[in-house]
Amino acid sequence: MRILQIAPYFPPYLGGQERYVYYLSRELVRKGHEVTVVTANYPQGAEREELDGIQIYRHRCLARPLRNPIAPGMLQAGKLAKQFDLIHAHNEHSSAANIAAWIKHRCKCPLVITSHGELVFGSKSADLIRNLYWNTLGKMTLRSADRITVATPSEKNRLVDQLKLNPDAIDLLPVGIDLEYWDSQVTANSDAFKRANQLSNRKILLVATQLIKRKGVGYLLEAMPAIIQAHPDALLAIAGSGDEEQNLHQQTVTLGLTHHTRFLGQLNDQQLAQAYQSADLFILPSLSEGQPTCVMEAWAFSRPVVATRITGVVDYFDKTAMLAEPKDPASLAESIITLLNNPELAQNLGVSGRNLVESRFRWNQLIDQAITTYRSVLASNPGNS
Repeated sequence: MRILQIAPYFPPYLGGQERYVYYLSRELVRKGHEVTVVTANYPQGAEREELDGIQIYRHRCLARPLRNPIAPGMLQAGKLAKQFDLIHAHNEHSSAANIAAWIKHRCKCPLVITSHGELVFGSKSADLIRNLYWNTLGKMTLRSADRITVATPSEKNRLVDQLKLNPDAIDLLPVGIDLEYWDSQVTANSDAFKRANQLSNRKILLVATQLIKRKGVGYLLEAMPAIIQAHPDALLAIAGSGDEEQNLHQQTVTLGLTHHTRFLGQLNDQQLAQAYQSADLFILPSLSEGQPTCVMEAWAFSRPVVATRITGVVDYFDKTAMLAEPKDPASLAESIITLLNNPELAQNLGVSGRNLVESRFRWNQLIDQAITTYRSVLASNPGNS
């Protein structure tokens, strides 16, 4: 098959959705299919390149309102569409998905759209704009698809309940992880990384995520005084960057946490692997998620995880992560202290997490589900196959 992926972002932009599109595309190429990705050129890089057999076209990003890249050049994908068997677009909240829906209407190309979970900004004005979009253009965009894929049962139920979409037109395609890749990043020890980032001889609580309101890192900072009272050697290591970074730095000062917090910045994969290896616990305090990749990455290193009790986490991870209530610093503190007080429980959860991703969430196991969806769409559009 020839598949055109249209996505708002693609590596080197780092995030769960971007890893999803990359690994999906790479596994399709490994199966002998032809894949081209059209995306925004953010952060700025080569306008055209090949990566692991994937052809990539990047178009200039004019603006990013609410982190949604506006790249009018992506409309040129309409000229490419007839060369492909189908289009797979990502994130119905994005202008990329809107463009894919327009191409579908104009060129009659079969279209699959992946909904990557409910979008929550944590800002009243931004969430109002999201709701207006969701009930108008977002609904139209999703309904233009021949098939929709989602990572979790909760996301499928949300689309059916809120938009009255046909459940038979929605396929489950969980997020996968490349365990072999992360295993290859394991180093003999992480002492050098600890020394370089002043993490030695501390209980390391690691967060590795985009620093935006939706990720809830501010609530975790509010939980830290109670954690420190119980475990004075606790240190919160925050890996990542984003719009909230400056506010989080200021919050750290306001709460008197400078001795108990390290901002590690944006890490490459080798550094991120060292961070996971250095951690005693991995924390994801998010307000909303699709199916969080970072949790599975932490489990690749058998690290115990504390996450919030939200859809996307509960669907698959409720038995292998310690769950806290979202937006609740006291609940976060209680869950983290429980694991710090019980090393055996923490170790068992980390091992269970590794076993879970090994058995259910490897990309080389999941790729056939994507291919089945594509073939189903093509079977219902015989004139385009």
